[in-house]
Amino acid sequence: MFTCEFCKKEFINKYTLNTHQTKQKSCLEIQGLSAEHIYTCLCNKSFTFKASYDRHLLICKQLNNRVEELEKENEILEIRFNELEKEHLVVKTTLETKVNKLEIEVSDYKTEITILKTRLEERLETSNEKNKLIENHRPRIRYHYYYSHGPTRPLPPPRLPLLPSNPR
Repeated sequence: MFTCEFCKKEFINKYTLNTHQTKQKSCLEIQGLSAEHIYTCLCNKSFTFKASYDRHLLICKQLNNRVEELEKENEILEIRFNELEKEHLVVKTTLETKVNKLEIEVSDYKTEITILKTRLEERLETSNEKNKLIENHRPRIRYHYYYSHGPTRPLPPPRLPLLPSNPR
């Protein structure tokens, strides 16, 4: 038998005596030491042994009250989360619908631009053809004088617009 020299308790082996002298609060107080309180509860009670702490947790009212409060807060947060998730889904669906409509609108505008471009090219082609016809007729009119009067005669001077007369 091993006896604690501070509190006079007896132990079966040296290991349990050493554990007692380093962990037991009452023995540590007799030695003038403070115990290492590793485990502390919400109610501010502290324990050196996990088994003692676990036993206390089963009966601690403050801890149980706090657990109930947290469970209620958790329920409220879950309800709010579900509401926000539904709102998110509605907003997401709405935005996807708007994006789809805008994509269709953009596609329609692209088609319209292609059609207008084709029309413009056709009109430009038609205009070029008209310009070519006009150019083909101009030289005939211009050179008609030259061919009818021969190469020795100069071209007549261009006609100037008539100025109004100034009667005094």
